[in-house]
Amino acid sequence: EKGDTGPQGPKGETGPAVALDTTLTHEGERFSMGMNWPNFAYAGQTLALVYYETGRVEFYDLSRGKLSLEKAGGDSTPVEELMEADLTQRSFQGVKYDAIVSDGKYFYVLANDYRYTGPQPDPSNIRFTSCILVYSRQGTPLRKYALDHPASDILAYRGVIYAYNRWKDFEQVYVYRPDEK
Repeated sequence: EKGDTGPQGPKGETGPAVALDTTLTHEGERFSMGMNWPNFAYAGQTLALVYYETGRVEFYDLSRGKLSLEKAGGDSTPVEELMEADLTQRSFQGVKYDAIVSDGKYFYVLANDYRYTGPQPDPSNIRFTSCILVYSRQGTPLRKYALDHPASDILAYRGVIYAYNRWKDFEQVYVYRPDEK
């Protein structure tokens, strides 16, 4: 054999093995989305985006009926460079922005710091720690909270943050009340 082959295309042909980030099917075509997908949340007239690969947070004003960038933070790489960058070559290790949510008053960004614990980059030896970055609706950074359990997803409601780890203990939801500290 010549080695592993990747997923079959629409007509059954195969190619070299590749790790697909996300596969979508539309009218029989198969393709992979780029890795720097945004997550978003909105509160009032503000839309906030976080980008997983680049650690960038953007705040847009929606009040004029169109997206108007008001503030950006995190990675300061110019958009033109990011559009040309091969993000598949970036290391999986490091801080990634996995989610952003809002309770209507604040935006909460889930930032996870991923580290390999073994010699080979393998999903079974990846560990991570989590923190929550809190932003105002105007995009001003306010606080950072370290979580006592790693989280893959979060939800915020009335100042309470609910977190869980879909890879470890999916049935366990951790409840955090940041304003009580």
